[in-house]
Amino acid sequence: MKIVAPISRVDEVAAVAAAGAGEIYCGIVPADWTERFRSAGVNRRAFGNLTRYEELAEAIAIAAGHGAAVSLVMNAQHYADQQVNALLELAERFAAMGGHALIVGDIG
Repeated sequence: MKIVAPISRVDEVAAVAAAGAGEIYCGIVPADWTERFRSAGVNRRAFGNLTRYEELAEAIAIAAGHGAAVSLVMNAQHYADQQVNALLELAERFAAMGGHALIVGDIG
């Protein structure tokens, strides 16, 4: 059985992985998203998001060092049409960092 656990801060990654999580999931609401879309969330983790791309890259690196994968949560209740391209950009950036999977809701 694989343990999947959330993180809200980078400093949680090592402890969660060391406790046995083989997969870690998190959300991110970076400044460029907030500037473009104000308070519209990327996911349903209202108070559990990283805020900088550098934090996401660091979380992925720490998890990899512990043999754990990282999934990115993108499952808000609704996305406006103009947010879809921003989600794709975010997903591509996550993949380029070495992210493993996306947890998505109904984008359309």
